[in-house]
Amino acid sequence: MVHYWTMIGNPRYGFFGAVTQPFRRAFALTLPAFVLLDLVVLIYKFGLWVLWVALGGATLLIVLGEVFPFLQFAGIVLGWVEVMLGRVKPGGLWQRIQRGS
Repeated sequence: MVHYWTMIGNPRYGFFGAVTQPFRRAFALTLPAFVLLDLVVLIYKFGLWVLWVALGGATLLIVLGEVFPFLQFAGIVLGWVEVMLGRVKPGGLWQRIQRGS
């Protein structure tokens, strides 16, 4: 969001720069934390079976062919974990993992 600081509230970009862009950036950054918090609260309130339902739902998405949304969210979560653990240098790029064939 720091890279787009000049867009926020800038009348040149209209509604997108003032409201939509900051929300989209903040939502993408905080989504994994909110999902995890939601899962923790549900497990605390209703018990451990909520975790099994969530895992079953993820499995069902994969089996029914809705793989892309699941992989997209998994990528966001893994990227978020990398950033939170400090494994990414500022300005660095993620490299594709080369697997031996």
